[in-house]
Amino acid sequence: MQQKLSETDNTYMNKTENMFRFADVSKQNMDIFSFGQVVNRLDRCGVFICKKGEVVLMVNGSTITLHKGGLYLYMPSVMLRPISATDDAEGVIASIDLDYVVQGILKVTSIESILFLRNNPSVQMSDAEFDKIITIFDIVRQKLADTETGNYEGIMHKFQFEILKSIGQVALYEIMSIFFANKTEDTMTSKKDIVFFKFLASLYCNYKVQRDVSFYAEEQNLSPRYFSAIVKEKSGNSALQWIVNVVVGGMKQMLERSDMSIKDIAIAMNFPTQSFFGKYFKQYVGISPKDYRLKMHKMNASLKKK
Repeated sequence: MQQKLSETDNTYMNKTENMFRFADVSKQNMDIFSFGQVVNRLDRCGVFICKKGEVVLMVNGSTITLHKGGLYLYMPSVMLRPISATDDAEGVIASIDLDYVVQGILKVTSIESILFLRNNPSVQMSDAEFDKIITIFDIVRQKLADTETGNYEGIMHKFQFEILKSIGQVALYEIMSIFFANKTEDTMTSKKDIVFFKFLASLYCNYKVQRDVSFYAEEQNLSPRYFSAIVKEKSGNSALQWIVNVVVGGMKQMLERSDMSIKDIAIAMNFPTQSFFGKYFKQYVGISPKDYRLKMHKMNASLKKK
């Protein structure tokens, strides 16, 4: 007889479900990979691997074409949307918890490497690398399925979670090793690196509520001016630019991926009024939230007809 999971078991189950999510995509199966529609979220990183054919992606307004063995790693602050695919195109998406990815990378390298990945997100794998990554993905997916469907309880559930986490880390490091194979320089993590990393971690958690540089500076006991100078030095963008990019990215995703009214999105984003939400959006995007939603729906509809 199956017993009810304890609160601890449910906690591990939630962690398991949030750690990795996989989806197979093809021209015939576009539910998750719909043309023109943003596929990423601000709390997750992701990997798309082209297994067959050709796929064209739009990334922040620029296009990139992937063929078999093409691997694209997307960060939360990047707007990624598929644009077209050949009839024989096939691929797999792995969505991964942001904190899991960042902590894994920082075990072996630095913040600069995370920025390198953000600025150099695609790589063409060799046949051997492609076969290795697909095999590892299949192992992770099978273990994820076993963990979610098995009647594990107590310490056995914890063991399964830790096994899954370890296998996932193998997949993560194999992917990272492919990206960094031609990046020979290495840098030590400095205090400024840590400031920037803590800022990003806090920003992705708090962007719906906190939009002032002073909040993130005070978290680290720094003056807003010095704090923003560090962020600018480590990333090329000021702290305010990062905040605006993430906030606007969150707005765009909610406008495109949900049926929520603009008023409800304004409330969810903690703006005092719908009018203030609209002014903020138009200031940085150039059009109103309503016009942006209509524009993206029209683009999506035209791409689906191709």
